[in-house]
Amino acid sequence: MDRLGESQMVLRFTALMLCMLVSGCGFQLRGIEADSTLDVPVYLKVEGVAVESRRDLRALLSSTGLKFVEPSQARFMLVVGHEKLNKWPIANSFTLNSSDYEFVLELQFRLESISTGDVLADDVVTASALFESDRSNLLASRREEAVILSETRIQAVQRLVERIRVSISNHRKENPPGPVRETK
Repeated sequence: MDRLGESQMVLRFTALMLCMLVSGCGFQLRGIEADSTLDVPVYLKVEGVAVESRRDLRALLSSTGLKFVEPSQARFMLVVGHEKLNKWPIANSFTLNSSDYEFVLELQFRLESISTGDVLADDVVTASALFESDRSNLLASRREEAVILSETRIQAVQRLVERIRVSISNHRKENPPGPVRETK
C-alpha cells in the first residue's frame, strides 16, 4: 500500500472516530448536564392520575435524585394531573379473530420554580404502544394488554422525567445561585 492510500485510510478512520464521539455524547449536545441525577427538593402534587401511574411516577422520580419534601422546603413544585388514555382500533384481521390497537397515554404536568414563581414547563407528555388482541385467547390477550399498558405508563413517566431534567438544568443555567456569604 502506498503512502497516499495509508493517509486516506487514517483520515477515514479519524473521521469515523470523530463521528462516533459526537453521536455518543449527543445528550451533552442537547444541553443536558453530564450528571444525570437531580439533587433537588421538589414538592410533588398529583391530581387525576391512575394509581399505577402514580406509583411509577414516584419510583422513577425517586431514582433521579429528586427529594420529595413539603412545600415550605421545596425549590420546585411538580404538578402532575389529568392522565388520558385512549385505545384506538387500527386494524382487524380478515377473519375478525384478532384486532390491532394503539394505546396513547397523555400525562399533563406543570413544573414551577417556587423561589421565582416562574413556570418552567407546562406541557403534556405522550407515550404510545401497539397491541394485538387475539379473540381466540381473550385471557392471555387481556394479560398482555395490562403489561403493555404498564410499559406505556412507565414510558410516559420516563419522558416526564427527561422534561423535568432539561427544564431544571436550563433554569439553573439562566438563574445561577448568588455568591455565598461567609458568616463569622
